[in-house]
Amino acid sequence: MSQILSSILAELGPSTLSQLGASVGASPTQTQSAVAAALPALVAGLAKNTQQPAGANALASALDRDHGPNLMDTLGPLAGMLGGGQGGGAGAAGLLGGLLGGGAAASSGGGASPGKTPPAANGAGILGHILGDQQGVVVKKISDASGLPPASVAALLPALAPVLMSALGTIKQKNGLDANGVAQLVQSEHKAMSGPTTPATAPGSLDLGAIGGALMSSGLLGQLFGR
Repeated sequence: MSQILSSILAELGPSTLSQLGASVGASPTQTQSAVAAALPALVAGLAKNTQQPAGANALASALDRDHGPNLMDTLGPLAGMLGGGQGGGAGAAGLLGGLLGGGAAASSGGGASPGKTPPAANGAGILGHILGDQQGVVVKKISDASGLPPASVAALLPALAPVLMSALGTIKQKNGLDANGVAQLVQSEHKAMSGPTTPATAPGSLDLGAIGGALMSSGLLGQLFGR
């Protein structure tokens, strides 16, 4: 299993992502298809951004500053405000449900004020840094691959982005990675998820349906969904 997927599994536990999908009316199959396409897209965005030293330094600094090695510890108070319980998959699901709602509100200008949202929970902001102007294209491709309506995909992505960043923060701290090490990690994970010959290019140019299907067929995602 990739380091990122292992880290996410250790942090959230099995079935949490399925619960998150259910909160937007997605079936387990749709959720798994969406996550299988979304994670490679997000990692591809990071791989493209870290091809240059400035991008690698920016990512490493963001991980050190905002994304600690345990998302639930970092956002525990926020989880309480959102009504999410602490501990286990149920607590994580409650927190991610709050992140999902917060991401949707943020994109429409509503919700909590930015001053009250920890940077680690700012899913919309994280997506902006990772995907930039590719967000719309990526949402459509994930929707096409999973059968989820674009609005549901657009709500799921701000919940997945903080989880990905927390996983990277965990790996960085555990292995003592510098900016160059983080860039190498992201490039390696990109190839592991999208294929060894897939260039680090704009996420919207990738065949996310095929990449997600291959990722599901490999069995790498099974444990994240309690299978």
